[in-house]
Amino acid sequence: MKSLDSFMKQTALTLCVIAAACAAPAEGPAAEENPDYEIGTTEYSDLSVKSLSAWTQLDFDAWAATMSDDVEFYFPDGDAGTRTSLIGKA
Repeated sequence: MKSLDSFMKQTALTLCVIAAACAAPAEGPAAEENPDYEIGTTEYSDLSVKSLSAWTQLDFDAWAATMSDDVEFYFPDGDAGTRTSLIGKA
């Protein structure tokens, strides 16, 4: 009888944990905005949109025009010592 009682307690505890984990998240923002924190400037954001738009349209000349002359681009085809890289616009 003792093992059945222990089983029931464990089952009840498990169900409580599952119910708490499945509760709906609180409404509203996760945290207050911090006016001193900025992800990127508007200029950077505009440049990113322009660059990614050119890339997705396969307009590589327009994409390259958004890069600086000493750009370094690393492809995800290896580890840090073996991956393909392009350095500079040339």
